[in-house]
Amino acid sequence: MMPGMNLTPLSVLRLAAPGAPKLREVARKIKCSAQALSFFEQGRTAIGADLLKKYARAVKSTPKEVRRRFLFASLAYHDSRCREVRREMLALGLKTTKGRRLDLTG
Repeated sequence: MMPGMNLTPLSVLRLAAPGAPKLREVARKIKCSAQALSFFEQGRTAIGADLLKKYARAVKSTPKEVRRRFLFASLAYHDSRCREVRREMLALGLKTTKGRRLDLTG
């Protein structure tokens, strides 16, 4: 593994595919920018259903498994961002609502 390389559930899936294709190879194959695909693998942004199916084929998996792994990657990414924002708020002396849950049921 290269220094600074963060493995995500989707990048592990891609690297486990036959030939362990590089991100740029898969991006080229499915006609998507490498940056967009990187953000997708990190859970930072979703991709459309057609592109998701192409990605699944390119990594020899199923759309269902790709969606499942994207959700895990997305949860991990957004959790880390929330922790980062909380640290910044605490450094500024602002109160945070750690442990408090919002009622989203309406």
